[in-house]
Amino acid sequence: MGPLPSPYHLQEVEIPLLDDEVCRRQYGNVNKVIKKDMLCAGSPGRDSCQGDSGGPLVCHWRGTWFQVGVVSWGLGCGSPEFPGVYARVTYYYKWIHHYMLWLLLLTFLCLEGSVAVTPASSLEHELMGIVGGHDASAWKWRWQVQVGHLQLSNSARLQVIKVISHPSYNPENGVTGGGDVALLKLAEPVRLSYQVKLVTLPSPDLLLSSDLKCVVTGWGNIEFGVPLPSHKTLQEVEVPLVEFEKCRNIYRYIKYDIKEDMICAGSAGKGSCHGDSGGPLVCNWKGTWVQVGVVSWSVYCGCPGIPGVYTLVSHYMPWISQIISWSP
Repeated sequence: MGPLPSPYHLQEVEIPLLDDEVCRRQYGNVNKVIKKDMLCAGSPGRDSCQGDSGGPLVCHWRGTWFQVGVVSWGLGCGSPEFPGVYARVTYYYKWIHHYMLWLLLLTFLCLEGSVAVTPASSLEHELMGIVGGHDASAWKWRWQVQVGHLQLSNSARLQVIKVISHPSYNPENGVTGGGDVALLKLAEPVRLSYQVKLVTLPSPDLLLSSDLKCVVTGWGNIEFGVPLPSHKTLQEVEVPLVEFEKCRNIYRYIKYDIKEDMICAGSAGKGSCHGDSGGPLVCNWKGTWVQVGVVSWSVYCGCPGIPGVYTLVSHYMPWISQIISWSP
């Protein structure tokens, strides 16, 4: 096998995945062990080779390209007996995200081209921004924590004197562990006006359906790595709710658990992103805007096939009511 000729154009080849047991038997014949963190792919004459190590193996799943492997090793290139061996990305998914502060990872989670993921400045799953949205109309969403104006720089800042986190939240597990909700006690009551209103909270037994009109708002990034322009106008985007079991199955594929206190929403190019965490997901229920969710986490912003994850407000209504009744 010779080197890539000048001008060194990026090469691609379609290769089949091999059954784990078949690959283990083939390499077992030469006393090589295929471990649980490995997967095999390739066919005679179609494979990765020397110089490709660390490169991505991507598969098309439900309309989205996912990086399932990283070129690792093999015996020869394109051998009819020995397929290429790749590091299995799903096996290391949680570890990768845990160490994102130190990693520079090339990911193809939303493969519209290679996307360089730089080290995160905060918790790896924290969502930051509205993707696929537009400027909100004046006074349309009047229950943001920053109050009084659509522009972030003009918003009235309120002093918080106490943060009450839910007792089930475990910092070691992070937002994916559930319990990602807190109440803020302000130094003084908010003055309601035409520009500032209260949002309606749901009943504990509120039943949600995917046909509801739902909107998420925030001042975060408008797409991955792209901050909101300098005018900092509040963004809004309509997002569909995703049925619980469907979302659980999607995230189970990449080794995450969608818990009972979570709700999913979003579609390709539309969702929350970095900087939106803690913001409201509201749905129009019988003519009233009800806050059904709180922006929590995801693996990407507006990624096709992977919705954003929100804390389900109705799940915590008994706790919220209890805290409010105790607070003077």
